[in-house]
Amino acid sequence: MTTANLTHEQLLSEWEKDAEIDKHHLDDVSSNVPSLHHKYLSIYLDLKARKIAFTHKLESIRKDKELYYSGQATSDAYKERPFDLKLKTKSGIEKHVNTDPEVIQLLQRIEYMDVLIEGTNHILTQIQWRNQHIKNALDHMKFVSGGF
Repeated sequence: MTTANLTHEQLLSEWEKDAEIDKHHLDDVSSNVPSLHHKYLSIYLDLKARKIAFTHKLESIRKDKELYYSGQATSDAYKERPFDLKLKTKSGIEKHVNTDPEVIQLLQRIEYMDVLIEGTNHILTQIQWRNQHIKNALDHMKFVSGGF
């Protein structure tokens, strides 16, 4: 599964399939735990790395936008996108930077990545407890069949 355009719906759908525990093949389910953990750990680490890259990109864009809105950008920047105001206060510049569509779009992507990271982290926690769930299922099967 690639995380480039991963949505939370896709992540949950994938986990819904992987979370299933076939009570008739508990040995297979148990032996599959490491590969399942690897799958979601890979997704988690990729998301974290992408978030770091987007965060650095955001810092760079914010710097460029601050120069632009303060009137200190190159003349080419103003030829491409004229900005007639000369903002003098830091709060005025920050307000324009924070409401710039490019900044907002990148912030939304970073926030959405936080949602995906949190979801993947919850899945990893469930995988860590998976062997306990399998043991509980085995114990229940023994109890029902009179094995205790």
